[in-house]
Amino acid sequence: MTEGHRQELLHAIVDNWDRTFDPGNCLLQTGDAADATAYESIHYALALLETAERSRVGRAEAILGRILDRQAYLRRIASSTPVDPASLGMILLLVWHQHHRRLSTPLCQRVTETIRDTAGLVCKDAVDTRGIFVLIAAGEMSFDSSLIHNGLARLRDLRLTPSPADDFAANLIALHAIENHVRHPDALVLTEKLLVRAWRQIAQRPSGNPLCLPNGLSPLAVLFSRITCGAARIDLPVRLSPRRKSGWLLSLIVNPRLPDDIAEKLTASSVPAGNIGATGRATAALLA
Repeated sequence: MTEGHRQELLHAIVDNWDRTFDPGNCLLQTGDAADATAYESIHYALALLETAERSRVGRAEAILGRILDRQAYLRRIASSTPVDPASLGMILLLVWHQHHRRLSTPLCQRVTETIRDTAGLVCKDAVDTRGIFVLIAAGEMSFDSSLIHNGLARLRDLRLTPSPADDFAANLIALHAIENHVRHPDALVLTEKLLVRAWRQIAQRPSGNPLCLPNGLSPLAVLFSRITCGAARIDLPVRLSPRRKSGWLLSLIVNPRLPDDIAEKLTASSVPAGNIGATGRATAALLA
């Protein structure tokens, strides 16, 4: 996938969210429960920052401030967090690592404080790959060796299953986030092994086993297109569930890197260039 095509898809997602943004309460109007609205809104804030447009920063900061206020309030009155800690921590870490220089100093400080608080909550949960990223990255940010060791122990025990496609994509996204933003050498070695094994599984999939689903492309297809330098053009489906849309966004934000031999094998196994959008061809296999 070229950078131009990545930006085209990113702006299509942002434009889709723009239509439901309510400037009155600085959140998306999704018609869903408050927790789901906050979850989708924080992804929207990250997407706004990722466009690299100065005019978008103010809205992104307003959304982040609104969500952090709500998180702090609900923690005080209920000792709980309205957004899944691993999801919240991962998005805030991506905001911090990729855009903290563009945020105001007070907001940046609040983001780092919330990341540390969220990592403490993640320790108490059953941790998936997002939680592992949060533990290690937050541990590095706060110089907390206990968080780092906790995350490393869980990373060593991690086993990936290549289906369902959306869950597999979420795991790969989190592993690529570790690859991009974590510095601990043991974490990087473990992550590289997991990524190579996972992408080899994809390259070896039998003919007719698609990376897309009946109601739209999986985020796994977006990652695949980026790894293979765009063997097939991908268009944003007309309708995406909030979870799928967030998955597409994160697939466009992380920087997937693989050893050359694996990337070449994936590219060689892909279909000829064509449009694999939300059309009758949306169920075409991406792998030969």
